[in-house]
Amino acid sequence: MKKSIAHTTTPAVLISALSGALLESLWPKRCIICGEEGSVLCECCEHHLDFLDRWSACPRCGSAYGLRWCTECNSYTLHKRNLTELPYDAAASALRFSSTSGALIRGYKDKGEQELSDYIARFMYQCMHPEWHFDAFTYIPASKNALKRRGFDHMQRIGKTLEHTSSIPLLSLFERPKHADQRTLSQTERSLNAACAFTLHDHCTVPRSVCILDDVITTGATIAAAAQCLKQAGVGTVYVLTCARV
Repeated sequence: MKKSIAHTTTPAVLISALSGALLESLWPKRCIICGEEGSVLCECCEHHLDFLDRWSACPRCGSAYGLRWCTECNSYTLHKRNLTELPYDAAASALRFSSTSGALIRGYKDKGEQELSDYIARFMYQCMHPEWHFDAFTYIPASKNALKRRGFDHMQRIGKTLEHTSSIPLLSLFERPKHADQRTLSQTERSLNAACAFTLHDHCTVPRSVCILDDVITTGATIAAAAQCLKQAGVGTVYVLTCARV
């Protein structure tokens, strides 16, 4: 006869559970956008997020209205950014950047609502083109100052969820950038700031094809610099996947 195994609750587990319940009762979860109690993103606010329509977006750079003639990756616009062509093969974003999507991203990055990473990862996974085939994800790492301020790397956490969801490995390929916060800079300053921001880890093995993860495409300077770095290292195909784009 097999002996039954008694499952016991250790004091540490019990204390952790009670602490969680106490914190939830004192500071209940609230929607990062509307403040309603219950979850960090309520169903109503999720439903009203400005999701980007993949079928009307530019198939190359992912711009919201670029299916017929893209205002973001035509030759004139690229020339203004000191580019002759995009350094990546295709890009896609889940949301248009707006007050609501901005609140979602800031709540995750700067207000400590780390549970939002699961929502953001789901949005990004759902907008990923089914015809994309690549060997690994990588991500734009947080700067040392941002990592110290937040206590976690926001894109690494999202990448881990995407790795689990898709079974595509997540690799840390880039050294942490040493440049200023891009959010405070003009378009020209962003390009100059990002141009020398990216190097690869010493002795890392780069795959043949990579999908770069980031939170927001604004001018595209950060993504362009990261993609160029990978291309120069011998990566054949580079895709870009972000939560939102301006």
